[in-house]
Amino acid sequence: MKIAAIDPGVTTGYAIAWVHEQPKTVSLECVVLRDTPNPLEVIRSITRSRCMSVVLERRPANASREGTEHYELLLNQLIMNGYRDPHHFRFSDNSLALVSPGLWKPVIKAQQIMDYGSWDIQSDHMRDALGLLHYVIKLNFMNKEIEYE
Repeated sequence: MKIAAIDPGVTTGYAIAWVHEQPKTVSLECVVLRDTPNPLEVIRSITRSRCMSVVLERRPANASREGTEHYELLLNQLIMNGYRDPHHFRFSDNSLALVSPGLWKPVIKAQQIMDYGSWDIQSDHMRDALGLLHYVIKLNFMNKEIEYE
């Protein structure tokens, strides 16, 4: 299954991964890891990749006006493309998980992930998108280690 994670803002980071479940691990194979000032580029990439689920970081209360506009555009476009918020973090067809930064960031910082395999992280926005993806993957596969291909 392909899962996308989006860190919206004036510059939006996003990650799309093939998620491969094995008996003791879950591996994440990079499809896309980018950042862009154009939210519509993110939507095009997600729809072209035919992602099963999308994880979108909720807009923080202190977001700039432009960052808020990008968040709203992304959310509305995802809904227009058939993604729905099932009000839980389980992966299902066309699910849209909205996750507050206060939930995922402390967990990911505490884990101190060092090995991202071939994922080429070039910005904080990319790192945040990948961290958000890791967080929700871990919620779905709690008893398995996550590996990056």
